[in-house]
Amino acid sequence: MPMPVRPRLCLLCAIVALGLGAVPGYAGLKIFYLRHAESGGNVARQFETIPPDQRPPYVGNADTFSPLGWKQAAAVPDILAPYRIDFIAVSPLWRARNTIRPYLHLYARTAEIWPELREFGNTGDRLAFLGRDDLPPPDPDFRANGPMLILAGEDERLFRVRPDSPRQYDYLRGGAEGAADLVESMKIVFERIRREFGGTDSSILLVGHGTAGRHLLHALTGEDAPLKLGLKNAALWLAEEQPDGTFHITLANGEPITSDRH
Repeated sequence: MPMPVRPRLCLLCAIVALGLGAVPGYAGLKIFYLRHAESGGNVARQFETIPPDQRPPYVGNADTFSPLGWKQAAAVPDILAPYRIDFIAVSPLWRARNTIRPYLHLYARTAEIWPELREFGNTGDRLAFLGRDDLPPPDPDFRANGPMLILAGEDERLFRVRPDSPRQYDYLRGGAEGAADLVESMKIVFERIRREFGGTDSSILLVGHGTAGRHLLHALTGEDAPLKLGLKNAALWLAEEQPDGTFHITLANGEPITSDRH
């Protein structure tokens, strides 16, 4: 049964109709989303008035954490401890993989790298076109634009690369064309979740980024909380499937959320 889509939702939100439908007697799928810990890139604006040679070396570097970020990553096992997590998918980028690393290490778990979860930002003004119903077709080769995903050392034990997606994604196009690629990427996420977890009461965790996460949660639920509140670093969100097949956000930035806050 296709998942009902509220009439007010944009095309981006309606892509969920491709397949997370409710099943009779279904207990409900839970989709957790965790944004990465604070990276050096997240604090760059705080140091804009300080000469570059006087800034801490982590400032502006998205491939390391700030001092607060290291503490946030270390706290992830405690953040996730109250919840059953059956499956973990993570963005290929350093800041996402190293946010979930302490949890994987502590509990001897493995996370699957999903290139679709990487940050896509607003290069080329793509985000302005999300929600239009006249987007062009996606680039059929956008999944082959990035470097190969190669794991080494401890990463070979903690992570695995999906055989069908051995590369990172680089979203090279801007404007409406770039937006079409973003929508296609989210469609791939939803289709994979449906294919692997539809009809179960599984609890899955997606570990990713701020901008991509906001739009992914909005597309999944049709609710405005992710866009209005923003995703805090290392803060957990939860979207729970309802009996009618729709998803509602019940946890936002680590706090319970009710319908009147949407």
